[in-house]
Amino acid sequence: MSATSATNHRKTENRRAPRSVPHLFSCWKDISRRVRAAREIRLFLDFDGTLTPHSPYPDSVTLDEEMKAAIGRIAGHHRVRVGIMSGRRRATLQRLVRIPHVEFYGLYGWENGNGIDISILTALHLREILDAMAEHSAEMRGIEIEDKGASVAIHFRDTTQASRRAAARIIRKSVSDSNGALRVVETGSAWDVVPGHVQGKGAAIRRVLENSTRSFLPIYLGDDISDEPAFEELRRGITVRIGAARRTDAHYRLRNPEEVLEFLKRLEKELP
Repeated sequence: MSATSATNHRKTENRRAPRSVPHLFSCWKDISRRVRAAREIRLFLDFDGTLTPHSPYPDSVTLDEEMKAAIGRIAGHHRVRVGIMSGRRRATLQRLVRIPHVEFYGLYGWENGNGIDISILTALHLREILDAMAEHSAEMRGIEIEDKGASVAIHFRDTTQASRRAAARIIRKSVSDSNGALRVVETGSAWDVVPGHVQGKGAAIRRVLENSTRSFLPIYLGDDISDEPAFEELRRGITVRIGAARRTDAHYRLRNPEEVLEFLKRLEKELP
């Protein structure tokens, strides 16, 4: 039983069975037609694994200057609004990106500049997880704990099944004991224990777009299972899963951040 099974995250936000999808560039004629016909474009980009390669040292990640320039040109276009949505904190995204006219949505879209509400009780529960992880660290070789302030990420990339099971037991108990104050957002390499009202990227996208009054074409690029709820939410738009071919709720796929850069350059050319 995984840590995610302690929550309803996957049940409530990823209901349809994912499917394999075509490469985006093989369908460019259709993409071009939709982009040119759109009155406005809302472009949402994940960060790690989408704009930059994954790194074993997240604090050392930098955004390539060519990628930064491409995003900046699109963000400055009058028909496009660009948002970066990540599990990282918003202030960290701002520091790493530093591009004018870009909107930043940290903590899976729930930290948008209006602050993030963390009750005293929730903060105490997060502290308890940190303490429990420290107490049982000998059982979890290779597990890395990241205190994000508003959440606790438990990274399990390149660890043993035994270490993952030990960490999952602690997470499951902590989330259960919180009586709804905490939930788990699962990524491809971590469990992120977040406040209960942080419902993932699908609900965040819905909240961001619910008051839009103009017609628009949504485009979303992401590489992680935490992006799948956003793909599901934006079925009428253009959704792109980054990484090796696999089943997904996205409409299209790209292989890596290098192809994301190529997409941005192509997108720019389609903007009159």
